[in-house]
Amino acid sequence: MPVVVVRTTVGVFAYEDKCPHAFWPLSNGEINQGVLECPGHGWEFSVETGKCLNAPAYCLNAVAAMVERDKVRLTIQPIDAQTAATPEPTLQTGCLGPCSNGSHQVLDKAS
Repeated sequence: MPVVVVRTTVGVFAYEDKCPHAFWPLSNGEINQGVLECPGHGWEFSVETGKCLNAPAYCLNAVAAMVERDKVRLTIQPIDAQTAATPEPTLQTGCLGPCSNGSHQVLDKAS
């Protein structure tokens, strides 16, 4: 499964590399001020939450990402989530509640 990975000042975020609207590869899109724009129809997604800013009923399929020293480790199976962030070094997991499309937001965050 192709994955798009983005590093921000908050952490590393990874998502399945397809727009949930029209399945365009998000890795061909652009990132500006924490927003990932789909190259197909211009839908915008928050890099940190995976939520679609144009159509709140949609969100990206998160892939768990964990920073270990100078490497990023991905769990390639999509998780039922919107966000997978791991700033470093210990991993904590918690559910943040349901996305409007029925999936759950799960945050994997280092503290």
